[in-house]
Amino acid sequence: MRSYAQKVFAKDARLAQLTDARSNPTLPLSAVLSTWQWGLLRQTPSTEQIGDLLKDRRWRARLGLQPEQGGSPDRAAQILDGLSTEEWQQMMLEDFFLARRAGLLTDDGLYGKRCAVVDLNELFNSETIHCPQCQVREKTVQDEKGEKRIVQEYYHQVVALTWVSGPISLVIGWEVLAPGEGELTAALRLLERLLPRLGKSLDLVLGDGLYCCRPFFKTVCGAGLDGLAISSGQTEMDEEIDLLRKTDAPRVVLG
Repeated sequence: MRSYAQKVFAKDARLAQLTDARSNPTLPLSAVLSTWQWGLLRQTPSTEQIGDLLKDRRWRARLGLQPEQGGSPDRAAQILDGLSTEEWQQMMLEDFFLARRAGLLTDDGLYGKRCAVVDLNELFNSETIHCPQCQVREKTVQDEKGEKRIVQEYYHQVVALTWVSGPISLVIGWEVLAPGEGELTAALRLLERLLPRLGKSLDLVLGDGLYCCRPFFKTVCGAGLDGLAISSGQTEMDEEIDLLRKTDAPRVVLG
């Protein structure tokens, strides 16, 4: 599987081309990014657990890391903090197009359309490692003596646009929520950035009840695509329809 992924995506070589804020680094950026990608695939919940892989002997051997090159959770977090988000986003979009050309992503979508889903996802959380863009919440933990205390937990949320046609799903791109920002705001920013570049690759964008609103459909349909919001409850658009029914008499349009 790894050799096939290297053949199709040339992942190691492309990861090595990304840049971060360091000068003359001893720990290769490609090794850190490969570790974080593996953590994402395994849905590892915390930054510390992912960073701990850089201290694992077998994982280091797989990456070809030497002892003098270092590697720790703190160092991995510092490196990611200096990573160019724009470069990472561009590589994800390139991965999508490479997977399409290789035939890995099929067109067997909902209603016979090529589909992508936009939805909120939480990335990693940590009680110690954080950055200025982290969101913060409180949680109750229990120590080894059984005593409970409240601690702050730092985390990131992203809105992701994910290809869902066929048996293989793939994240096309994501947008990080700023502290205090809502999902819809970040989602519209994501769609406005990606949809103009995906017009010939997608037919339909799906969302949950939150997306049953005018800005979502305006953005999606404005890019020449179909939009569909699935909701089991009352939405903003339902309220608009109810208001229209109450204030405007029913009309029959002839012709």
